[in-house]
Amino acid sequence: MTLARSSWFPAGRRASARREPAPRESAPRESARRESARPATSTPAGDVARVGALLSALGVEPGSSMVVVVDLPRPDELASALPDLCPGVEVTVLSTAEPGTAASAGTAGAASTAVTVRAAVTVRPARSAAQMAQVVAAGPSPDVVLDARGRRNGQRQEVFDALFLELVDGGRYVVAAPTPGPGGVDAVDARILPVTRHVERLRSYRSWRPERRRRELSDVVRALADAVAGLELGRRTVVVRKSGVHVRLLPDGEAQRVIERRGGPHRELERRPATTAELRGTLWTSDDAVRARRLRPGPFPVPDRVCAVFEDVVCAPRQLAVARGVVLPTAYHKPLRAPLQHQAVRQVRAGLARAPQLEGPLVELPGTYFHLDNEYAGHYGHVITQDLAKLWSWERAVAEYPDLRVLVSPALHGAPLPGYTVELLEAFGIGRERVTVLERPARVERLVTSTQAFQQPVFAAPEAREVWARVTRSLVERAGDVEVPERVFVSRRSSMRRRCLNGPEVEELFSGAGFAVVYPEDLSLPEQAAYFSRASVVAGYAGSALLNFVYSDGPATRIVLASTSYHAANEYFLASQHGGDLHYFWCEPVAPQVERPPRDFHWDYRLDLDRDGPALRALLDRVGEGGGEGGGEGVAAG
Repeated sequence: MTLARSSWFPAGRRASARREPAPRESAPRESARRESARPATSTPAGDVARVGALLSALGVEPGSSMVVVVDLPRPDELASALPDLCPGVEVTVLSTAEPGTAASAGTAGAASTAVTVRAAVTVRPARSAAQMAQVVAAGPSPDVVLDARGRRNGQRQEVFDALFLELVDGGRYVVAAPTPGPGGVDAVDARILPVTRHVERLRSYRSWRPERRRRELSDVVRALADAVAGLELGRRTVVVRKSGVHVRLLPDGEAQRVIERRGGPHRELERRPATTAELRGTLWTSDDAVRARRLRPGPFPVPDRVCAVFEDVVCAPRQLAVARGVVLPTAYHKPLRAPLQHQAVRQVRAGLARAPQLEGPLVELPGTYFHLDNEYAGHYGHVITQDLAKLWSWERAVAEYPDLRVLVSPALHGAPLPGYTVELLEAFGIGRERVTVLERPARVERLVTSTQAFQQPVFAAPEAREVWARVTRSLVERAGDVEVPERVFVSRRSSMRRRCLNGPEVEELFSGAGFAVVYPEDLSLPEQAAYFSRASVVAGYAGSALLNFVYSDGPATRIVLASTSYHAANEYFLASQHGGDLHYFWCEPVAPQVERPPRDFHWDYRLDLDRDGPALRALLDRVGEGGGEGGGEGVAAG
């Protein structure tokens, strides 16, 4: 294990903007003085020469990426000259020429049309700031953006707002007037003033108090203000330095396409086509209105499940993984949620987020790793429902890479992995020797990712059930002949969140009906698997304890007590994988009497026994008589 430089971008990518001196104005200024001695005429060749002089003055180093915005009548002529003006630089020329002009010849139409004039130089039509942002976002993050348009009214401020955050950390945004303005050579050109004043205004926001910034400024304006690292003003150029790294947040499929366009090598190891998941058994709830909001009826569409491998990936603890400036789909514990969210990055506008600052050099991890990390690292419920649900592709991946290792992060820095994480992996067949603990950000040579086969409240794919069944068989075998009650009530310690405030009364009701009241943390993992696999009736409070439904081994009666503010539907999906009858009793949440209460998802609650007691007692009488089928509407056929 070695240390690599600290960067969210590929190891071979040079952030040349960090080391370069400020742009030299001597060349364009001297050129302008010569031009002022003769009539100010404009010819295509002269326009290209003036923009070329600006590019030469910038001194962009080989290995960099640059975006040039022009309104030249023949941008292809500039593009043809760029490899000589900027050798070794990948350049995208954005042409704002109107349709029908020479600039748009061969490229008229949508902004997605591209013409590669010479190697590493591409001309793209983009007549609005939004189109420019779309083009730039799909390519490598630029080291330099040069707005060299000659017309005065070019929406320069809007273009700056659209493109500035796309720069690499330390990158330069340059606005330049390629020809002298009406004021002459020695006057500050009016064409650069709108951006200059805009940037100065952004910098002033940094002195505001945080409360005022949050109240009066949008997310993107705050992000722009925070990203301005410096401002250098000349007579015909303004240079804005950028600080911080911004990464793309893109859905599955689109993320891979952008990574590929940015030169990121990746390939699929396995793809299973989309299907439909049927839900088994019957469902009864105490409140049809809550049921309609919380528990969607099946069948559920299941998207493609894909196992892919990416190279040169930066991984940080708690699931963050970035390749070529794009957050990988494997980094989200809810990949289908819109907008995409990850607690380590701060979204500033749709599809773009500020990446956390990397302190010190990265750890270098050579070899191949299976990404099994989680935003909620070490949380039992997330491990069994989300992490295990990625292992459907393990056999295919390990066949391709025999030395494959699992990459996970601890719940706390410096702490060992929870024992149940190691035990669950071993039950699946992954030994401790294959586990790598991610303590700090690392550059991973090769990362294998796998679609999470269970994504509540969207779908549960068949692959997830197969993984859980494999783990269950191993754990139950280890449990041996442990005695399992026929009816089990799974309780929660009073110190935990989401307490049932009249829990003692509720549990006395179940105990009187012949239920054994158990606390999962008092049982070994194999014993927990045996209880949920063998008991014919399982009841309890919604949450991590009942996520042990993953260990079910067929139809059963399952009873869930859940607060109406508990938005998760894990128990519903997990129970319906195995059939039987599922009963939900909805409870009223109780707001905590504190100054800053937690979100209602974690509020305590109370089961209304006056309202729901008769139905609950009737159900307990039926299961006590050996009946395991509560009357209710079918969740799905079968």
